[in-house]
Amino acid sequence: MSAAVPLIHSTIPYVLISGSYQRNRTNDKLCTYLGNKLAQQNIGIISGGNKPGLKVSESMNKILTDLNQYEHDKIVTVFRRKGNKDELRIKRIGSIYFVGNDIQELREFLIYKSKAIIVIDGITKTREEVLLAQERNLPVIPVGMSGGTAYNVWIQYSKSEKYQNEASFVKLNNQNPFIAADAVVSILNDLTLNDAKKMHTKKALLSE
Repeated sequence: MSAAVPLIHSTIPYVLISGSYQRNRTNDKLCTYLGNKLAQQNIGIISGGNKPGLKVSESMNKILTDLNQYEHDKIVTVFRRKGNKDELRIKRIGSIYFVGNDIQELREFLIYKSKAIIVIDGITKTREEVLLAQERNLPVIPVGMSGGTAYNVWIQYSKSEKYQNEASFVKLNNQNPFIAADAVVSILNDLTLNDAKKMHTKKALLSE
């Protein structure tokens, strides 16, 4: 990464929220509940301003505010320096950063700053983000029940014996969004995100 990238002044680990979706009440419930649960963990979330990222951010922001535990750097949204007008009109929560002028620079920054990536639905661009995460050996948590790229990646991983009997992984494709969200949090806890030494020795649960 270039030395010119902005500094995020926080010692907590970040989880990248990746994906996209159109009108989908089930995915709305998934993101809202996930934000609720993540607010109770000692982690931050980061996204590129996609719909799942913003939905999770809104929910997490509400819970942290209600608990009087709000810290702006627990919720980070990153945009390109030359973003489009729609990006600039997005409701802003937490900390906002501007990085690079193209999508590749933005992705590199997001993945560089993250300890794991949660994939919710998504199409081609999400798949490209997942491939980059896999190249960087970043743990990928595909919420299969959300559809799209997340489901395709979940299917890909499910063919490995490593995950077939892993209860939390199987639940990522449970059609109940609350069960799937709980499974995401369980996997994050297994990754021991708050212990860098364990992360280094244990390696990622869902890196392929």
